[in-house]
Amino acid sequence: METFDSENIIKVAIGGELKNRPVSNFSIAINNMLNNYNVKWYHIFNVAVHINASIILFFLIKVTLSLPPNREKYKHYASIAFFTATLWLVHPLATQSVTYIIQRMNSMATMFYLLSVLLYALARQKQQKPYVSASRLSVPSWLFLGSVLSALLAIGSKEIAVTLPIIIFIYEWYFFQGLSREWIIKKIPWAVVALLSLFVWFFVFLGENPIASIMHSCDNREFTTAQRLMTQLRVIVHYLGLILYPNPNRLVFDYNIPVSTSLLSPPSTLTSLAALFLLATSSLILAKKERLLSFCIVWFFVNLAVESSVICLELAYEHRTYLPSTFIILAIVALLFRGVRKREAACIVLTPIVILFSFWTFERNKTWQDEETFWNDTNAKHPNKPRVLNNIGNLYYYKGDYEKAAELYLKALSLNPKEIKALGNLTTTYLKMEEFDKAEHYLRLALSKRANWVDMMSNLATLHIKRNEYDKAVSLLRTALSFNPEHPTVNKNMGHVLLQTGRTNLALFFLEQAATHQPNNITLKLEIAEALMQSGRHIEAVAAYGHILELRPESVIAHYNLALLLLGSNDKEAKLHLEEVVKLSPYSVPALYNLANLLFRAGDLSKAEEYYLRILEVTPELANTNNNYGLLLIREGKYHEAAALFEQALRILPDNELARANLIKTRKRIEFETRQGN
Repeated sequence: METFDSENIIKVAIGGELKNRPVSNFSIAINNMLNNYNVKWYHIFNVAVHINASIILFFLIKVTLSLPPNREKYKHYASIAFFTATLWLVHPLATQSVTYIIQRMNSMATMFYLLSVLLYALARQKQQKPYVSASRLSVPSWLFLGSVLSALLAIGSKEIAVTLPIIIFIYEWYFFQGLSREWIIKKIPWAVVALLSLFVWFFVFLGENPIASIMHSCDNREFTTAQRLMTQLRVIVHYLGLILYPNPNRLVFDYNIPVSTSLLSPPSTLTSLAALFLLATSSLILAKKERLLSFCIVWFFVNLAVESSVICLELAYEHRTYLPSTFIILAIVALLFRGVRKREAACIVLTPIVILFSFWTFERNKTWQDEETFWNDTNAKHPNKPRVLNNIGNLYYYKGDYEKAAELYLKALSLNPKEIKALGNLTTTYLKMEEFDKAEHYLRLALSKRANWVDMMSNLATLHIKRNEYDKAVSLLRTALSFNPEHPTVNKNMGHVLLQTGRTNLALFFLEQAATHQPNNITLKLEIAEALMQSGRHIEAVAAYGHILELRPESVIAHYNLALLLLGSNDKEAKLHLEEVVKLSPYSVPALYNLANLLFRAGDLSKAEEYYLRILEVTPELANTNNNYGLLLIREGKYHEAAALFEQALRILPDNELARANLIKTRKRIEFETRQGN
């Protein structure tokens, strides 16, 4: 976002790929506007969100424990709230939600979610107290309004917050209605409203036919909906284990979890089902006598419902435990305080755990220090995950080790032929390696899997360009543009092809279209400047190359082409640009040739001779350089050396009439000098 106005705010909030997360999108846009790509400030924002969420959690627990159903059992509610919030704050499992910049969507949703529940609890607590004056009756209303606004901000941050109406309904039933059956029956319409709100959000997020969207969400996965549900039984048990024992050696960014194909394959599926059934049943059994503990279990299951159920997302991610873990930690801390009875003893037990978790979080964050450490850690702990292999392949690709990158992409595809990103990256790698036959094979394979894959059409067009098959490239790029007229790479490639084939005005149209999406792409700017130059629009071309040099002063092409445009009209400026080219690229023959000629015309013979000699040292077989250097030697009275250079020019290019005429004149001059000497 470049400017802070309503148009840009709407554009960044709902104009990207994640249109359902406008609040998170807006926060990223603000970071980008203020800090550009300085990631330090993005991390500071994420940490601030996490700290705020933990403070809100502290007050939510404190309020919850101070309510009548919990007050007698949890007398040290301030200490319980403090240690719960602190343990959650320093918990290693939160690393992914905090350190991974894009997962601020998760942490922001959690922060607003907790705030919504807190404001609701405060509003209900205020309602139950007698008020001194009528004017104070408005306080609960303001708190309820704040709760609703926080709920909207939570849902606008990430879809996980759609469970908020259900949680608030259950919170009310547990802590303000004493689990009353009569109240539930009376409030059935409100329960229906809560469920309907959930369905409304499903329509918003999943489209007009959410059931069909869910049923087809596994089409491009290596597992079915039923298999995902069964696998989630094991995943949820694993999440509980990580909450209890978050040793960094157990934490992984991208898990490679074997899919459960039945309740007995693997057998841990059935045991996980039994464990979760026991946990869920215990929440029902405990509900009357141990209301807080029962609610903590309900909170855990409800807040995993979106990401650990029928929607075919990836099988497991640690950030999914961020919100559900809050009340599980509360249950453990609360039980400890009740078990040891003395507040001081509980503090003595919990303080070392806080220190240990802090150390583990520090250690876990080391893994995130750079991409290579990060992906190698993931692969070492859960090897042979196709997506991880693809990302490690990307590391080798950007290092220039294309063979290793291709090897990893191929391995990812052998493990999962549906790993479409690896297939796309493999084609790009083979293009870089100029192994065009292999590139074409995999490009056509990619297009057979996804006929409208615009990026692969663009890559195949690039291959045709490299083979000088311009008509084929243009035809393919036209098809790609029919699918996505705004695609910057396709427009750039179309502009490039048209520029190569001399259709400069049409080339400019496509290049400028691409530039609207990639305004800082120097390669694109260079092609636009070249198109302007070829079109004869020299004043615009000079301005374009000047702008490029402001952005990238070391651009050899910009300096050279700008010099060509200025030659004749502003030789002094042209000379400066040619000298800059020679400084940046000491053996650039075209620059040396033009600079030598310019200096020769200006009468700086010694410097011109230096450049002519440098050219002939690198490329002696240049007829024009030999000819021009011969002319310079004539100026110095070195006729024999000049004649030898003209003869060399004619050997290289026998039809060079200029060199022939110069040779004839020089020989006559030599004869005249010889006669004069005699």
